[in-house]
Amino acid sequence: MPQIVIDGIPIGGADRLARLDRWGILTAIAENEPFPIAREQRRMSPRSLAHWAAARLRGQRGVSAVQRRELKLDRAGRIVEAGREAPKLKPAR
Repeated sequence: MPQIVIDGIPIGGADRLARLDRWGILTAIAENEPFPIAREQRRMSPRSLAHWAAARLRGQRGVSAVQRRELKLDRAGRIVEAGREAPKLKPAR
């Protein structure tokens, strides 16, 4: 299995390299950004989609089906710190 090493840090194979590229870590390494770096992860789950649909049925607007969370990543792409943002509800009109 091929190993990729960047600045003396073993990255892994091509899959791992692609993951680091998606997170923007390769760019951060090239630009000598201080680590850990902050990135936002967005995803949609069945639970968040159900929450969004129920809010819409109640007449609430401004509820998103997309969950966002702030991550801090180290040079190897490991999560150092993760925060979770709660969905924001607007009162029904």
